[in-house]
Amino acid sequence: MSDLINCPKCSKETNKFFPYCEHCSTLLPREIPKSTEVLGVKEEPAGDAGKTIEERGAAFFAELEKNSNRTIKCPFCAEDILAEAIKCRFCGEFIGKPAANEKRYKILLVSFLCGVGLLLVLTLAYFGLSGLPKGSGGIRYNSGLSAELKSDPIKANYVKKYITLSDIGTLEETDLRGEVTKYLSGTIKNTGDKTVIKLTLTVYYFNKNGGCIGEGTISPILGTKAKPASLKPSSSNEFKLPILNVNPDWSGKIKEKIADIELL
Repeated sequence: MSDLINCPKCSKETNKFFPYCEHCSTLLPREIPKSTEVLGVKEEPAGDAGKTIEERGAAFFAELEKNSNRTIKCPFCAEDILAEAIKCRFCGEFIGKPAANEKRYKILLVSFLCGVGLLLVLTLAYFGLSGLPKGSGGIRYNSGLSAELKSDPIKANYVKKYITLSDIGTLEETDLRGEVTKYLSGTIKNTGDKTVIKLTLTVYYFNKNGGCIGEGTISPILGTKAKPASLKPSSSNEFKLPILNVNPDWSGKIKEKIADIELL
């Protein structure tokens, strides 16, 4: 005689001696022996009630079916599972433990936010808090006007309206002999109606603590009125000028101001 029966719910073959279907976990119907001879044992009293083995078996399976055959839908995948299940057999999620799930989600959220924060800190550390580096180690600062230039309203007004400095920064280059040269580079744009024949920048150099340790003058546009440079109206000029006599404590941070300008 075969030990297999068809599950009344999924119709798949399963061991008839198992209390549940091997495939869908449905409680299987039990055939209660009607004689103690079949079981090979004699009737024995069961406590004060004195129930037979058949009666006790029937009561056991009736109680089991009453309390254990209830199903609910998994809150994660909506499949039918036993009400007593602590883990869904379809999606693998734990059931009935909201505190544990909430704790796990909180850990994931905190880990994600920490990762984003670390990435932001590294980005700011690389690019600097005030702008973008150009080359290795350079940090861009917003330009301003020197006190001397502010005292000339015509020049100061033209600079404020039409002169734009962008991508101002520092970079390093190493030659074949291994010597390192530092440069100040950037772009000057003239959107006005006059030709710029000279522009002078005062550059301030800072150490890693933010203290100014020196300054210098650089002229990215040189020319004379007889032979002006070619920064004409509505044009721009890229420059890269060497920085000489660099203080060894210089951190690469700079701040520049337009000190003077000559127009044609």
